[in-house]
Amino acid sequence: VSDESYLTHVGEVMPDQSPAFFESFGRAVRQVPQPWKLLVVGHEQLNRQRLSPVMARHGLEGYVEFIDHLPQARLYELIVGAAAGVLAPGPMSYWWTNHAKLVDYVGLRKPVLAVVPDPSEARSVLTRANLGIFLDGDAERATATLAAFLNGETPPPEPIAEECDRYLASSQVASFVDVFESLL
Repeated sequence: VSDESYLTHVGEVMPDQSPAFFESFGRAVRQVPQPWKLLVVGHEQLNRQRLSPVMARHGLEGYVEFIDHLPQARLYELIVGAAAGVLAPGPMSYWWTNHAKLVDYVGLRKPVLAVVPDPSEARSVLTRANLGIFLDGDAERATATLAAFLNGETPPPEPIAEECDRYLASSQVASFVDVFESLL
C-alpha cells in the first residue's frame, strides 16, 4: 500500500457492475492536488481483468492498486485506514440486495462512496447509519461530489453509533441468542 490517501473497494468486481464510479474517480483524481489511490481488494486476477478496460479508457493505471485476498484482520486494517469505502454496483443494480462488505463498512463506521439505486436496501442502510456519500446524478455531478470529498471540502459524515453497532458480530449474536431463548 502506498503512502497516498486511499479508498477501498472490497470484493469481486462483478461483470455487470457499472463503470460509473471508476469513471468519476478517473475525473476526480485529476481535480485534486493530493495523490489518491483506489485499493481494489479481492480476487486480484479477476478484478484486474474486469477493470483493465475501464482503467485504460480513463487513465487510471497509476491510481488503482490491486490486492489479492487477505486475512480478515488485515482487510479490516485497510478498511479502517481508508478515507472511505466504495460500494458501486451502479444506479440500476438490484435495489433489494445488500452487499456483504457494506456490513463491514457500517460496522467499522467507515464513510461509503456509493453508486447505488434509489431506492435500495444499501441506500437505506447507509442513510440510517449516516455513512453514505451518494454519487448521484449525471457524470459531472457525481464527479463534483467525489472531488469535493477527496479535496476535504465535504467532511466525512458523522456515523450514528447505535445504528452502526447493529452490524457488529456481537450485536448480531446477541439478537440470535434472544431469538433462540424466546423459542425455548
